[in-house]
Amino acid sequence: MALITRETSPEATRESRGGRLVALTLAGLVVLAGLAYLALAWFASGKIPHGTTVEGVGIGGLTPDAAEQRLRDQLADRSNRTLVLTWQDRVFRVDPGAAGMAIDYAATVRSAGGTFSLDPSRIWHYFVGGDDLPAVVSVADGSLAAQLRPIADVVGRKPVEGSITFSHGEAHAVYPRPGSALDQDATREELVHLFLHGGRGPLPVGPAQPYVSVDAVRRAMRDFAEPAMQAPVVLVVGGQAIIATPPEYSAALSMVPKAHQLEPVVDGRRLLRGIRPAMTTVGDRPRNARVELVDGRPRIVPATIGATFDVQDLSSRFATYAAKPPGERKMHVRAVIQQPRFTTADAQRLGVDEVVAQATADVGSPDVPARMVQSLSGRLLRPHQVLTVTAPAGVTDGSAAAPSSAVASTLYTAAFATGLDVVERTALPSYRGQFALGIDARVDADHVLRLRNNTPYGVLVGLSAGRDGSVTARLWSTRYWDVTTSTSTRRDVVPSPVTYDDSRGCSPTTGSDGFRVTVDRVLRHDGSVAARKRFTSTYQATGTVVCRSSSGPKPGGGGSPGPGPAPSPSPPPGPGHGHGHGPPGPPRD
Repeated sequence: MALITRETSPEATRESRGGRLVALTLAGLVVLAGLAYLALAWFASGKIPHGTTVEGVGIGGLTPDAAEQRLRDQLADRSNRTLVLTWQDRVFRVDPGAAGMAIDYAATVRSAGGTFSLDPSRIWHYFVGGDDLPAVVSVADGSLAAQLRPIADVVGRKPVEGSITFSHGEAHAVYPRPGSALDQDATREELVHLFLHGGRGPLPVGPAQPYVSVDAVRRAMRDFAEPAMQAPVVLVVGGQAIIATPPEYSAALSMVPKAHQLEPVVDGRRLLRGIRPAMTTVGDRPRNARVELVDGRPRIVPATIGATFDVQDLSSRFATYAAKPPGERKMHVRAVIQQPRFTTADAQRLGVDEVVAQATADVGSPDVPARMVQSLSGRLLRPHQVLTVTAPAGVTDGSAAAPSSAVASTLYTAAFATGLDVVERTALPSYRGQFALGIDARVDADHVLRLRNNTPYGVLVGLSAGRDGSVTARLWSTRYWDVTTSTSTRRDVVPSPVTYDDSRGCSPTTGSDGFRVTVDRVLRHDGSVAARKRFTSTYQATGTVVCRSSSGPKPGGGGSPGPGPAPSPSPPPGPGHGHGHGPPGPPRD
């Protein structure tokens, strides 16, 4: 194997040595430049650039400590002068110390460049000259806010917010108006300026704009408020319709700002209170229908279903239906429903439509038992129900002249003609001709009158007392029975005993005979006899007093009845009604 060698010429060796020398020279120059730059940076470090001033105080070329001390000496009076702000004809003064305002000398010196830096611009700036800089002012935000709060209250005026109000079925637009408010940031800047330079400055007060604009109010009026007041909303609850009119529900409506617009809000509970008068068929709890006497005539008070409303559902959906066109405002409301036991339809089927019997009698005394009349009047007998007539508490006299028995007898007269079933009845103790023979009733502490409704219809009792001491009984129903009666002759007659009185103070009295009588009643329906019943009445004789010094009934003439016509039932015209008089015995068909 052959060995190959390379020879280097003298010229190449010289060129290589020259390149290395150049490289070393350049490197040395760079190092020298760097050292020079560091020397300049070191020389400029810790000193304020030449020509630098702060609020007119020269601090150029000084060390930070010396610059800070000079500033303290020259600017200390800034903290002692009151700051004055003006607005219109008002002047407001602010104590800078109470507002937490002070010059931060250390921060001011740092801002002037009194620190070490390798930034070329910083070094250049040091040698060629500084700037006229403002002092750095520190402010305690809490203290300044406390000083500005009373000023803000004086100059501030809240804007009138755009809104819509509802009342009495009408919507009223409230259009916005700007107010005024203290500009806190601008006031801070102005106070800092006055703190450093003195003098007076304007108080920065700007407009306070409302949240809702005029256009937003107009849109709300057009899209909701005006349509909502144009027509009722029909609420359907458990199949019952409630017609809610704008005057009833308007107070439950309001419009609240959201995203600079007005949106409708419904107060569900207030809505329920507002429409309560319209809820004739819906209530908090179920109520049975009633048949009442109003101004002397029957009237059906409708039944109400009991409803527990889903108030949240009502509140969330009502506004949608209130804004719909008329004819489309029917809203089905969620509720828990309880049905009444006796419905309006049940009351209508009772057929309480006409007067089926009427009787009037003189009570014999202006002292008509008002409580008795009031307690009986308006009583409704449903089919098979029994009415019990009692005397007021404390009444023990069941005579013909007793007012309570007179009221009971008048009612009995009408009930007898109607065909009501007589469950319990006692005749008056004596007969004075005040009522039809054998058709009267005694009520006192020991006797009551019981009548049963033996028809498929309701029977409504109406009683009224006249100012002349009379009482009238009316029975309202639908005619069911054709009633015929026959009255026997008097039997087992006991003449009225006669007493002669010779005294000066004698008061003549006409008595009555005692006797028995029977009344037979036949009830027919659709022409067929449904019931026959005989009623026997036994009357006791009452004494006659004859005064010898005056004219009076002769002995033996005491059997005549007392004065006064007997009441008779007055049913509307129809076949087979009235009283017949004939011999005793079973009634004829």
